[in-house]
Amino acid sequence: VCHVVIGIGINVNMMVASDVDQSWTSVRLEAGQAINRNELIVALGRNLQGYLIRHEAEGFAAIQAEWESNHLWQGREVTLIAGTHTVDGVVAGVDQQGALRLNVAGQEKVFSGGELSLRLRHDS
Repeated sequence: VCHVVIGIGINVNMMVASDVDQSWTSVRLEAGQAINRNELIVALGRNLQGYLIRHEAEGFAAIQAEWESNHLWQGREVTLIAGTHTVDGVVAGVDQQGALRLNVAGQEKVFSGGELSLRLRHDS
């Protein structure tokens, strides 16, 4: 038996954030209109459930190519934060188990498990 906890933070109707120290946006700013949070979470839940059912039946490898083609940071310079440890690299994709692949100083390294957070480097 395998269990996973998925945490998704979404800025839904946020308009201003002078105290945020990184680039950000919100669904409202991108859509140009206020968003019903309840409708958004229902749609997200349904879509996520479909992927989780597929993952359970076929494994992550079945959605790996789709993931990589939609990952906005594919090929971008990032800083990976894992607890108190940080690693700078370029996103190379994900492996067949869903672990993050980073090119770090010319070598590919794989990261998975625990709490991982990515930040774009040189983001403007």
